[in-house]
Amino acid sequence: MIDPALLVKLCGGFADPSRSVAHVRGKFENFGDILVADAIAAMFPTLRLIDCGLSRKTRWLDSLVGIRCFYRYCCLGGGTTILAPDWLPTLQFVCSRTTPLFTMGTGVIDPEFVRGLYGPAAIADTCIEGWIECLEKFRFVSVRGVESQRILAEHGFPGARVIGDPALYYARDTIAPKRAAKYIGVNVSNYSHFWGHSQVETIRILCDLISWLTREGWTVTLFPSMPEDLTLSLSVRAALDSERIGIFGNYADREGLLDGLAAQDLFVGVKLHTVIAACCVATPAIMIGYQPKCLDFMRTMDLEAYHVRTDRLNLDNLINMIRMMSNDLESIQRQQFQSTQSLRGRLFDFRDQVLRSMGTLPKPATMQRGIELRAKRN
Repeated sequence: MIDPALLVKLCGGFADPSRSVAHVRGKFENFGDILVADAIAAMFPTLRLIDCGLSRKTRWLDSLVGIRCFYRYCCLGGGTTILAPDWLPTLQFVCSRTTPLFTMGTGVIDPEFVRGLYGPAAIADTCIEGWIECLEKFRFVSVRGVESQRILAEHGFPGARVIGDPALYYARDTIAPKRAAKYIGVNVSNYSHFWGHSQVETIRILCDLISWLTREGWTVTLFPSMPEDLTLSLSVRAALDSERIGIFGNYADREGLLDGLAAQDLFVGVKLHTVIAACCVATPAIMIGYQPKCLDFMRTMDLEAYHVRTDRLNLDNLINMIRMMSNDLESIQRQQFQSTQSLRGRLFDFRDQVLRSMGTLPKPATMQRGIELRAKRN
C-alpha cells in the first residue's frame, strides 16, 4: 500500500508535474540523512520534492502511466552516493524517465579507498563510466567538497561545482562564546567502512580518551547519530562507569541536538554530520576521519588541521589537540563561522540558479515565508 502522505504528493505532482522533482537520496535511519534531507526540502519550499527509489511501487507506477506524469525533473540529494555501485541503477532508471536537473552538494566516493579495502572489483570501471554518463545529463552538478570535485575530474567529469554540504543550511548566524568550563561532546561509532578496517582500534582509543577526559574534570556528552551508535554509547558509558558521562540520545531532534552541541566547549566526532552540526553552531571540532569524505569536508572548510584519520589515530596526539584547542577556542570559532557562512552562501546561490532556470525563483519575501513554513513543518 502506498503511504497516504506520498499519495497526496503524487496526486499534486500529477496535477502539476512542472514543479515536482523526483528526489533520489539516502533514507537510512541516521542523523546525517535526516539532516541533509530536511535541509534540501527547506531550501526548495516552492518545489514538490518527492522521494523516489527503485522500488516495486515506483516500477508499478512507471509501467502504469510513466513516472514522468508525476514529476518532470529529478535531483540527486546529499550524502556520499556518487560513484556508489548500489545507487547507480536507481539514478539510471530515474534519469531515463525524467529531466535530470541538479545534484545538491552530493559527496563522491573515492574508488581507491573502497578498492583498497575490498579489492579492485569493489567499484568496477563500468560503474564509474555509468555514473559519469548520468552526471553529464544533469543541468547543474554540485558536490560537497574539493576532494569530491577532484575525484570526478580525474574520472572525466571536470564540471562539478563545490557548494559545501547541504546540512550547512542550518549554520547559525551568530557565534555563541564558549564558557571554557570543560564541557566536551564525543561521537563514537564503528559502523560502515573505516580506513584500514580500524573500527576496533578507533573505539579503544576513544574510550581511553573519554576516560582521560573524565579524570581531568571534563563533563562528557556522547552524541549518537544512529541506532548502532546509541547501543555503542550505552556500552561505553557502562564500561567507564563515570557520573561525568551523559548521552544525548535523540538524534532525530535536530534543534535539540544543535543546542546540545552549542553547549559544548569542544567536540570530537567520527560520523561526518555530527562534526558538520558542530560547525553549524561554531563548536570547535576534531574530525576522526573514518572515510575520505571526512577529509573532503574538513579541507573544504579550511579545517584540515583538525582532521585525523582513524588508521593514524593516537591518544597522545588527541590529548595534545584538545589542550591546544582549549586555549584557542575563540579564533577556531571565527574560522568555523567564516567557512560555514561562505559555503551557506554558495548553497543559496546554487539553489537560486536552479530555480531561475525553471522560471520558478520567487521574490525574496515569498521565498522566506516558504522557508519559514517548511521549517515549522520539519
